[in-house]
Amino acid sequence: MVIVEVKSTRFLDMHIDNHMNWKNRVEQILPKLSTACFSIRNLILTLIPGTLRVVYVVYFHSVLQYGIVF
Repeated sequence: MVIVEVKSTRFLDMHIDNHMNWKNRVEQILPKLSTACFSIRNLILTLIPGTLRVVYVVYFHSVLQYGIVF
């Protein structure tokens, strides 16, 4: 069996390069986090703090936590 080295690969919807740095991951999640921040900013005046926290966990925190184990 021959193992071929590649510059980058995709694993569980995360791009991993051969240097194992976070640059690709940050570029991948930045638009998602920006959208989450926009949503939270628009909802901050209309929701109670408990509900706003749920929105934060669902939209922002879940994006940050995904794939952190790897």
